[in-house]
Amino acid sequence: MKANHVRPRVVQWIASSVFALALATPARADTLADLRRADYVWVERMAWDYSAPLTNRSRSIEDACGALTKPAGQLAIVLNPANLGYSRYNFDIRFTGAVMAGGFVRWTVDPTSVPSTVSTGSGTVRINRVSGSIDTDVRAISPAYDDDGCGGPIRRFRVRLELRRNVDSRGTNQNRLDIDGCQGALCGTATFSITALAAELAETMPVTLDRLSIRPSRAPADPDHEVSANGTVSVNVAPGEWTYDVTLRYEASPSPRTGAITLSASGFTFTGAGREYGFRVTAPPGYVGVITVTATGAADGAVRTATFRLEGTRSDRSWEFAPLRRQGRPLTIWEIMPDPAPDVWRTQPRDRNSEMGKEQAPGATSTMLQSHTRERDIRSLAKSKPDDRTNRELRTNLRAK
Repeated sequence: MKANHVRPRVVQWIASSVFALALATPARADTLADLRRADYVWVERMAWDYSAPLTNRSRSIEDACGALTKPAGQLAIVLNPANLGYSRYNFDIRFTGAVMAGGFVRWTVDPTSVPSTVSTGSGTVRINRVSGSIDTDVRAISPAYDDDGCGGPIRRFRVRLELRRNVDSRGTNQNRLDIDGCQGALCGTATFSITALAAELAETMPVTLDRLSIRPSRAPADPDHEVSANGTVSVNVAPGEWTYDVTLRYEASPSPRTGAITLSASGFTFTGAGREYGFRVTAPPGYVGVITVTATGAADGAVRTATFRLEGTRSDRSWEFAPLRRQGRPLTIWEIMPDPAPDVWRTQPRDRNSEMGKEQAPGATSTMLQSHTRERDIRSLAKSKPDDRTNRELRTNLRAK
């Protein structure tokens, strides 16, 4: 746990200690159930006397993360002496818990968890035997949450272990760990005599953000109406007694020129049996672009994203061409005429007499049309091959006319 989290927890420790003194039976059934479910251990303080051939000294650690570990759902803890600074004994030692008649828990070394040899930087250590046990009282504490003390997801602390005095008739401390081994020709026993232990155990929050989806993921834009899609946020498991908060936000590319994009909710609180919540994202009329919705889990920082893409322009009437407009209304298909052929106007020359307000002479239109047709035929024949006899005769006849 980080230093800035120690001081707030002092009040909790005092309160939990007062609460523990009021308990007639420290290891109640619900407390033992919390102990079994726990999957994380934070060591407030641990002290021991270490003795080995030619070595005898005392050491301690405080506010330690990872010194002890615990498998979820099991009444067991794991100690690796290397985590206490003894790299020669870099292996996990499993202590199996058993509830004793006095309501405390005795953690005894499981010999099947110990390897026969351990490789170190100075050679191989042969492990002959590992034995020992540690007695602890089990206390229930008021739930305390820590999301970044040692890194990782949010955790809920509900159980506290405290070393229980255990000495034999000669006054020898029986809270101990003995490691008998050899390195080459040097053999001996290393003893860890535990003189102090206070630790809190926590359960890691099982719920996390699972999925964020939007349906449909794409849709045609509408110049006259808003366009909406339905979204869903879900978590991996039902939170039960846990509480899991999720926040929603969006980003639009490009930003709408008119109107605003809206989300029907800014976030949700998952608890109990709820695993899924729905929301709605709405784009203003005429918006074309991509809306990205992001969901973030407040407890563990899990992030999920989904997109809603609006494309093109949609019209409610298929015969309209929305991009083409005249005086603010769509043009219908029969209003869009093709360009006339180039020769249409040449075959019907203007009537200059009519334009000047004069009457047109009888037969003038027919004469002008015949003259224009003859000139067009001559131009067409001029493009033919010179040695074409038929065309030469026809050109001669036309000129004669």
